[in-house]
Amino acid sequence: MAQTYDDYSAERRARLSPEGKVAVEVFSRAYAVGTALAGARQQRELTQSALAKLSGVEQADISRIERGLLAPTTPTLLRLVEALHARLTIELVGDDEPWPASEPVVLTTVARQRLQMPDIQDLTLQEVATYLDVDLEEIRAHVKAGTASGQYARS
Repeated sequence: MAQTYDDYSAERRARLSPEGKVAVEVFSRAYAVGTALAGARQQRELTQSALAKLSGVEQADISRIERGLLAPTTPTLLRLVEALHARLTIELVGDDEPWPASEPVVLTTVARQRLQMPDIQDLTLQEVATYLDVDLEEIRAHVKAGTASGQYARS
């Protein structure tokens, strides 16, 4: 039986040196950023050239970023995000320790609207649970320390 692409890919990844594994991870992350930017650009029906004019970033650089060949600097990324009238969110994934009930959480505007919650800053998990009339553990199941998960995001 012929080898599938998935099998070939798995074997190739298994043979990578530690440096090769790092290179694959760096490319994967750069590609994810580029794909997100390309999707936002296309959703707004902009060409790369139009985005270049709006952002001041060279069209060739936008192309390289979208293909994952170039990781944008923070200033370049912010110029692109601003030109797209988009919002940049960054998720820092931590460990699986439970989130203390007394720590503040930040709910996104969309989550507040969905949950019909007031626009109050620095709510704790316990306050969110009380407001929603749910058990604290039910909310903890959706939130991990240091992560933004579902409707909840840590401050």
